[in-house]
Amino acid sequence: HFFSFLLLVIESCVDNSDFGESHYHSICTKSFDHVRYIMSNRATSRMNIRPYKVQALMNREGAEKLWKKLETAIEEIYKRNSSALFFEELYRTAYNLVLQKHGDMLYQGVSDSFHSHSQTVCDELLKVADTNLLSELCVAWEDNKTTISKVKDIVMYMDKTYILNQKVVPVYCKGVSIFRECVIYDPVIREKMRRLLLENISAERNGEIIDTETIKGVLNMLIELGIDGERVYEIEFEELFLSASKSFYREEYLSYSAQFSCPEYIKKVEMRFAEEAKRVNHYLSKTTEPKLRAILNSELVSDHAESLVEMEYSGCRNMMKENQIDNLKGLYELLNRVPTCLEFLYSCMGEYVRACGCAIVAHHDNPKDNQPVAFVQSVIQLKYKFDNIVQNCFQNETKAVVVLKNAVEHFLNMDNKSAAFLAVYVDDLMKAGLKGCTDVEAEEKIEQAITVFRHIHDKDVFESYYKTHLSKRLLSKKYSDELEKNVISKLKSECGYQFTGKIEGMFADVRISNTLHEDFYADEESKSAFGDADIDFEVTVLTSGVWPSTSLNATCVLPVIIQQRCFDPFSAFYVKKHSGRKLTWQMHVGGAEVRGKFGKERRDLGVSTYQMCILMMFNDPDSSGGSPTLSLSQIRNTLQISEPELLRHLLSLCTPKYRVLMKSSKGKGIAEGDTFSVNFGFTSKLRRVKIPLVSMKDVNASSAKVSGSSQGENFDQLPASVLEDRRHIIEAAIVRIMKARKVLSHNDLIAEVLRQVSHRFSVEVPVLKKRIEALIDREYIMRDPEDRKTYKYLA
Repeated sequence: HFFSFLLLVIESCVDNSDFGESHYHSICTKSFDHVRYIMSNRATSRMNIRPYKVQALMNREGAEKLWKKLETAIEEIYKRNSSALFFEELYRTAYNLVLQKHGDMLYQGVSDSFHSHSQTVCDELLKVADTNLLSELCVAWEDNKTTISKVKDIVMYMDKTYILNQKVVPVYCKGVSIFRECVIYDPVIREKMRRLLLENISAERNGEIIDTETIKGVLNMLIELGIDGERVYEIEFEELFLSASKSFYREEYLSYSAQFSCPEYIKKVEMRFAEEAKRVNHYLSKTTEPKLRAILNSELVSDHAESLVEMEYSGCRNMMKENQIDNLKGLYELLNRVPTCLEFLYSCMGEYVRACGCAIVAHHDNPKDNQPVAFVQSVIQLKYKFDNIVQNCFQNETKAVVVLKNAVEHFLNMDNKSAAFLAVYVDDLMKAGLKGCTDVEAEEKIEQAITVFRHIHDKDVFESYYKTHLSKRLLSKKYSDELEKNVISKLKSECGYQFTGKIEGMFADVRISNTLHEDFYADEESKSAFGDADIDFEVTVLTSGVWPSTSLNATCVLPVIIQQRCFDPFSAFYVKKHSGRKLTWQMHVGGAEVRGKFGKERRDLGVSTYQMCILMMFNDPDSSGGSPTLSLSQIRNTLQISEPELLRHLLSLCTPKYRVLMKSSKGKGIAEGDTFSVNFGFTSKLRRVKIPLVSMKDVNASSAKVSGSSQGENFDQLPASVLEDRRHIIEAAIVRIMKARKVLSHNDLIAEVLRQVSHRFSVEVPVLKKRIEALIDREYIMRDPEDRKTYKYLA
């Protein structure tokens, strides 16, 4: 082992010198020879171990001399003359004192030096003017830190041995605590320091410029003075600062609320938040930030959130009314600092949306303003406006989305009109509303309509009116197959295939009818019966139960030429092609285009089937060879049309704008003794003239207003077909539930039925009770004899 150690030492010496390789081998050879000599004489040599000489401990007088040397050095360090000291010698001196069992003298002496110097610093600071106190305090603290750090290095051995054994405070901590007790906790200095810190911060808040570096130095000193767990920063500054901040911002709110509007208040408060954040970054402790933020949130936000939102003339309602996106965003960001305050904002939005929606509904409840298209457009504009607010101002928060959804559904489902109006709006889009629109624009408008549809509870009411208008579009050939299928696909994705089953069946009937029309004209037997009449005849075969507006009482005696050459041949062709089926002609939904001679002018008139029959009665000349004059009773007896429909179609031909016929009486109504003749003076700028029908309401009131597609409809009551369908749906749901569960309590049955039918319509509990009673009477279910509130299924 000795040999190996010697070899390593030699190699190390050679690596760190300029010796050559030959010199290295020479040293190794001599060293090895010397080792062999020692080993050969090991047996004859004898090792003598001498006892350790125990040195006498240093006496008190000697120790005090060494301490005086250290004390003088510490004084020089305080005087900033440490460059002239030999720290290695001082370290050995302190080392010897501890080694010689005089550690208590050294520790006490160092503590006394710290205390003496700190007391001197305190006396000097008491003489300093208030304007310079903080800066001088920073300088004194930095000097003290430097001194105790150097003293700590000198007595390092004491820190590692004596202090650990005696379990006393380390030197550096002792110096810090003595400075704290003598300087910072001096009553006069403490009071001045606290006051000056708060005054400086208050001055900065009021816009004055202060020495932030000095403030930072003092606050860092307070933090460092808590090295032994003492809450110096918290007690001497933070608690007082937070209390002063609370009072300051409480007074500032009173000032702001009296002077500024809501948007101005938001900007001022945001500035205060930014200033306090900057203040934390510059000189406050990071631990103060959440406490200070809590005070700001409390005094400027949460305590006054409701009054801020409801502020008159400039609050949330005014912002939404004027669509102030930036201000609403600022208000949201301010209230979001205390998330619970957002409830006031969302509540205000919900109330405002409901108020706007109810105003729209009330406006269109007036018969003079009963315009379905305008109603839906107003709803879409309102919905789009607040969708934009929720998305761009409220960050699309789930709670805001739910509040908006509930508010829209509230006013849309106040009655049945919304569903009916939406069906009319879609009908207007399909007819003319999308003309000239690009594919993107058309898709956007359709999506807007579907968005309104999502918020309507009575979807079956919409379905009923939608099918009615769709049937008119399909039968009049005024529709776009692509757009119609786009709407149907969206409705199917919203409500399922059962909702659109009959609607798709209507399109299937139209496709089959087109094929049937081609087969009819290609059939030889039909050709011979049809003859060479100058008539273009087209039939659409509707499946019973799929199409709306089918009536078994829609009778009318057709002109002979139409009956013999059109209706009879097609009936024979259809029965031959589909044996076992029966055709029922629906005259009231058909239409015709007839050409009329009015003097020298000819006009093509677009009329209903009933109007065609009425006009063709005037083709037969009277006894003098001229155009006949027919009475109301003659027309009624000949055509056998129901009285309301006859009056409606006659009145439509006598309106001032479309006066194809002249009636004998004056006024807007039709009297029993009226006679009718052709108005040969009729003229129009158009070659083709569409004769619109007046509404049944106008007929009953003897009014002759020309109606569009919706004025004659009564939207206040549910259609009879809808009520009937609801009865079937409710009963089917009850039977389906009871068949699966066998036994069920009344409340559970009601809850389950409501859940299953809610996707199609809303229903009241009394209606469900009636349907349950009806099923009990028909013995589908029964009450439990022992518990009348429980139902059993009867197989």
